[in-house]
Amino acid sequence: GCLAYAVVKVSGAKRNDVVVDPLCKDGVIAIEAALSGVKRVYAFDSNKNNVRNAVINVRFAKVGVQVNAYDLDWLDTVFKRGMVDRVVTNVFVSRRDEDAVARIRELFHQSEFVMKHDMTLITNRPEVVREVARERFREVMAVKVSKGDMRYEILKFERNSHP
Repeated sequence: GCLAYAVVKVSGAKRNDVVVDPLCKDGVIAIEAALSGVKRVYAFDSNKNNVRNAVINVRFAKVGVQVNAYDLDWLDTVFKRGMVDRVVTNVFVSRRDEDAVARIRELFHQSEFVMKHDMTLITNRPEVVREVARERFREVMAVKVSKGDMRYEILKFERNSHP
């Protein structure tokens, strides 16, 4: 919860923004966005177990977050071009994740289409994210954080050019 709150704060999300967490896992980032006053928050995940857990957590938190089971490549179907103010998510990369680069590339590709302002994410593998992002995005902020033995970075990106 504390790290999710930090990611939302770094994102600069405002009350009237449309915020999307397309890799929501248990929904904690979306919940923190809603608790911070953002009125239109969407949480997606391709894993049905994650979606079920996010729905349960949203109910317990008593916040208005719309949770759905969508793959990353559905973002441009769900939202029109420039409809999302901010993409805020967690990009955790495990050692066994062979598709990490492809997944991160798809995240940036879809975000480039739907987002109006910027993307903020927390990751345990910032070097992988930066490598993919540099194709079309510029890094505007980086904050190192830790939780126990785990080291993360909160990274904020803007598109190199706006549509």
